[in-house]
Amino acid sequence: MMKHLLTGCPSLKIFPHLISWLSIAVLAQPGNAFAQMYSNGGLNPQTSSDSGVTAPENSFWSEMQIDPVNPAGASGTAGFGAMQGLVRLADDFVVPAGQTYTIGAIDFYAYKSGAAITSSPFVSYSLRIWRGRPGDPGSEVIFGDDTTNRLESSTFTGSYRIFNSRMPAPGVAPETSRAIWRNRVTVSPALTLSEGTYWLDWAGADPVGGTHYHPSVTIPGVRTMPGWNARQVFMFDGVWFDVIDRGNPSGSVVDVAQDFPFDLYAPQDEFLVDGFESN
Repeated sequence: MMKHLLTGCPSLKIFPHLISWLSIAVLAQPGNAFAQMYSNGGLNPQTSSDSGVTAPENSFWSEMQIDPVNPAGASGTAGFGAMQGLVRLADDFVVPAGQTYTIGAIDFYAYKSGAAITSSPFVSYSLRIWRGRPGDPGSEVIFGDDTTNRLESSTFTGSYRIFNSRMPAPGVAPETSRAIWRNRVTVSPALTLSEGTYWLDWAGADPVGGTHYHPSVTIPGVRTMPGWNARQVFMFDGVWFDVIDRGNPSGSVVDVAQDFPFDLYAPQDEFLVDGFESN
């Protein structure tokens, strides 16, 4: 299923062409190397938690959601691991019929628990792009590898990942130990893709090879959406499996599939010609 969630609104999935061109028009500004053309979802940044706690000045909470079926429970997993050499994550995107995407950079979102916001804890990211779902017979890597460092920059988003502050009662008090970073990975040379479904798989690293986590897409009032299908693999056995959020409390809140936020960028000269949008 196509997941075109530039604004985090599920209903916008049905307008991929409109959203793609709107994002380019807004984000392709003179002096920028890249223009955003696709977003796989957001993290629902809010200035106040469900329990009414205000985020620090100029900051936001990215809060895990209460379960819509059993409102006494909530999501149980704040983030999922993707550590270089140990474990990787994967998620898909669709190039619409009749279009091509030229990808020059990709943003991923992650946090390292307890890391300060004065400097990024991330020093490396590797990337592969697949035609076909990782782990399926016939799927193939068409770009990248699982070792080359492609990290260009790492920037604090201003948001902190928090467990739900109300459910399960009494909730978890909001705090700032999980600062979320936007990690930009370069695709060089830029890769042009024709219509079809493609998968990204990635992992990051910090200076001491420690653990860090990628928060899943967060939409108000829901814990999953149709078509969410992210995957994970432990490198010691190479077996891919579906990423599942374990409900909290376990057993009374259903486990659900997850997706991850990432943004695709085209080299700006792919779209701007004499001040007009072009492909």
